[in-house]
Amino acid sequence: MSITLGSKGKGRDLEMGWWQYLPLGERSQRPVAWSGLSTIFTAHPTKPCVVGRQFPSLKSFELPLPKAIAQAIHSYNPPTIITVSSDNMWLFAFSPGNDVDGVGCIWARTLEADSWIPREHPTASGYPWNAGVVAAAWVSSDRQWRANVAVAPYRLPTKGPTFPVSFPVLVIVTQSLHVEMWYLRARHVNFSFLRAALTHGAPGHELQPPAPLAPHMSEGGTKLCVTAAIGVMYDAPTVLVAVRTALVPPSTASDIEGLDVNFTLNMPDNVSEAGPSNEREMWGEDPTIECFELTVRFENLHTGLVVRPISSIHHNDPCVSSMQFFPMVPHAPGEPVPDIPKFPIRLAVNFIDFGDYSGIPKSTLAVYTVMANKAPQGVQWLIRPENSRHFNDGPLAFVLPSVNNTKLLAAVLNPGTAVTQLTPKVKGKEIPVGQLIVLDLKDLSTDVNYESCRIYVSTQNIGVDLPLNGCLSPSGVLLCCTSSSNDVQSSISLHHIPTISSDPDIPSPLLSLDLASSIYNRTSPADIIHILAKPNVKLGYIIKALHSAMDLPAFAGPRGPWLREISGICLETYRTKAKHAQGLLLEELNAMWKTAHDMCSLSAYQAAFTDCKEGDVYDPNTVWQLIGLTNWVMDFLERLIKESILFGEQPAGAEGEKADGEEEDDDDDLFGSAPPTPAAPKPAPIPNILLHLVHPVGCGTLRNVLPHIRSFRAFLSSRHPTNEVLQMADDVLIDMIERSGIDLSRLEPLIAQQYEDIQSLPVSELRKSMASCRPTTAMRGRLISFSQRLGAAGAIDKPRLFIKASDLVDGLSKVSLGPIITVPSASAGKDRDVITRSALIPGKDLRMCFRCEGRSTRGAQPPVVAGQLSLRWTAWQKLWYARCICGGIWGSAT
Repeated sequence: MSITLGSKGKGRDLEMGWWQYLPLGERSQRPVAWSGLSTIFTAHPTKPCVVGRQFPSLKSFELPLPKAIAQAIHSYNPPTIITVSSDNMWLFAFSPGNDVDGVGCIWARTLEADSWIPREHPTASGYPWNAGVVAAAWVSSDRQWRANVAVAPYRLPTKGPTFPVSFPVLVIVTQSLHVEMWYLRARHVNFSFLRAALTHGAPGHELQPPAPLAPHMSEGGTKLCVTAAIGVMYDAPTVLVAVRTALVPPSTASDIEGLDVNFTLNMPDNVSEAGPSNEREMWGEDPTIECFELTVRFENLHTGLVVRPISSIHHNDPCVSSMQFFPMVPHAPGEPVPDIPKFPIRLAVNFIDFGDYSGIPKSTLAVYTVMANKAPQGVQWLIRPENSRHFNDGPLAFVLPSVNNTKLLAAVLNPGTAVTQLTPKVKGKEIPVGQLIVLDLKDLSTDVNYESCRIYVSTQNIGVDLPLNGCLSPSGVLLCCTSSSNDVQSSISLHHIPTISSDPDIPSPLLSLDLASSIYNRTSPADIIHILAKPNVKLGYIIKALHSAMDLPAFAGPRGPWLREISGICLETYRTKAKHAQGLLLEELNAMWKTAHDMCSLSAYQAAFTDCKEGDVYDPNTVWQLIGLTNWVMDFLERLIKESILFGEQPAGAEGEKADGEEEDDDDDLFGSAPPTPAAPKPAPIPNILLHLVHPVGCGTLRNVLPHIRSFRAFLSSRHPTNEVLQMADDVLIDMIERSGIDLSRLEPLIAQQYEDIQSLPVSELRKSMASCRPTTAMRGRLISFSQRLGAAGAIDKPRLFIKASDLVDGLSKVSLGPIITVPSASAGKDRDVITRSALIPGKDLRMCFRCEGRSTRGAQPPVVAGQLSLRWTAWQKLWYARCICGGIWGSAT
């Protein structure tokens, strides 16, 4: 591939040769892992540390170094292995050393997505140069949820054997052909581990000291593992390990000491005519892939690890670039189950051949099926070749699992990309260097039903930034690629995976299924939202996609908890979309996501009033916290009632409205073939905030919150004569309610009646309004009727509601009535806590929500009144330690 870079009228040729793909043969691709909390972990290009990037903000942070690396940071290389557990709480990374033993470390995540604590290796010793970590995988008892179009969501079986521990188990394969298993017992601080040898089958046991990480000495040299794969199957009691070994010349200190350095020129008389030893011909990779079965045995309170060889795979290709196990996902309930053996799993091996190093290397993909048949002696494993394919036009970088059990996703590099000249005007743009294709496992042919996607790299890094490794996002809709680990300019890039071509105006059903699955699994839907919120996606398309997710059987049960989750997803979707919008669309999107945030906040504060109350008595130690929440509720009620009154007084027709996110049709007659007809007046737009009056979730929450405010006021009035603190709180609460211009005693029955009236609304309209975060046109009559009843009931004092004293005085000759308490409605600003609505103290350690960007104080904030601690308020606050009130993930605010 020859590329000419233009610079000031002159051309500079850059030719890509075999050396650009050498990391594929050396297996030195830069590691990458994408956690379920939408954090991308990669290795630092030059330092021995793990770098995390929070997607889609790409806010980067570095994991703290373990003690062994921090004391001699220049003695270690960047990590070569990074893997994250399925519960997103544990991360393992291995950093090889320079003339020192390598270090493997586990990090434990705290409540924030970017806060990790290192856990040292279970033993004081590390991994020698010939016993480094080649592969690592987590085995967890978590069962993932799957959404389906026809049936209710179901849970997949557990993957791998079940362990009597509460935390995931880590399986490690080393260069010295040893396998380790790390686990953490309950009430233990440090990890325990078992170690067994793959070659001679020496078991590991807790009561025995671990076997030393000594390499396997074979005839002619040292036998080392160059690449490995760990297979974890569904509902299987064992773990599979496949290794590719190589024979290297002995170079240990003991071998050097055994050499005879006393050379002599006297040739012996009995020199063999066969010539010199043929040990050099034996060096190199073995033409076989050895497979083993790991079984964990429990004897009383102790654990043992047993290794059993099962079979070998012979292949003549000289070099294995990578190999990976792909377990077959169990079928959904009600689907026909094919007659296949137990525990089916596939092994995909990517062979690469550089030939004589004169051209672009060639790749061969071979897929093998591994399955278990019952035998009289136990389980007998069978390995049979399934298919193979040669890639002669460009090397195969990596393969990943696809949408179902019959497909594979492959990244093929294309050295023949037609790029002839790059002028300074296009410098910094991206050019294609490969493509993502979907392979049919029947014959490994390219499935033409899927549209292939190109892989792009920046023109500034062409030649050093080839995508040689990749991983899928948590929902499997995006691909993150990395280049070689030894390139200083290496970076990550994101790509869309191939999809089946369909109507661009109709959302894919798979997208809605993935969104529903992410809600059930409590993982971040940021990758799905990234696709929906692209600048070229219309607003109507987004509303249809969210509406389709709500129509799935996954949300056919109790709708309260799920609608709260969906409100948070709508918030994140429209807020992300608003970052790339302008003009009227920006205003509309801001109103949509702020409405969703208000709905989440109102629901959380209803729970706060409920938790701090027992019978008719509120916890006296929470009065000031509840007054802060009441201040926000009253501010929200003022905005809601204002919009309701203005909407009821607007005449229909002056200002048009697009129906539910759809674009207006252009009916202009350019040639005047028909006489113009007067257009019918369109109804005035419905404010988004009025969704709280016509949706059962918002209106039902208001119906429950208003009695709490009335009861809280009555509680303070009955108790304050004997308590000065409660008397002050009662005065503040009375002023807050009186200056609002809203008579809560008359508004409360109106809200209750409105909640009963909207119960007859069609379910489809309710789901559509939630997806669009605004009332639909079918709800217009209910809103007008409520506005009329509101005016007739005398629940509003319009002068106090619309005209505030601060509006008349503030800003005039710098005169102010005093500090104004601003309670942000959605974004929570930078001066208020998004959870408690209290003022943020400068200098405090803060955290930020990655969804709404609201801020909160990190750690506990126990309210102490008169020396007494409110346990009820603390318990409610703990609900939001792991997640924000909008359902977002916490991260450091610095």
